[in-house]
Amino acid sequence: MDPQPCCGGGPARLGASFGARTPVELIAAFTDALTDPAPAASTPSDPYEPLRQSAWQPPGHRG
Repeated sequence: MDPQPCCGGGPARLGASFGARTPVELIAAFTDALTDPAPAASTPSDPYEPLRQSAWQPPGHRG
């Protein structure tokens, strides 16, 4: 994907094309990234936090 300048010197336009055999999950991930970008890298992220908030324990955990 290469940004192309828009007519009149406006913001760059992006283009992407997908073939007929492109998995729908890949297209969905692409469009999701455009409409809802990831938080800044400086934002701490813990993928297990929602599980901990629900008092989830891993299988076999003795606690």
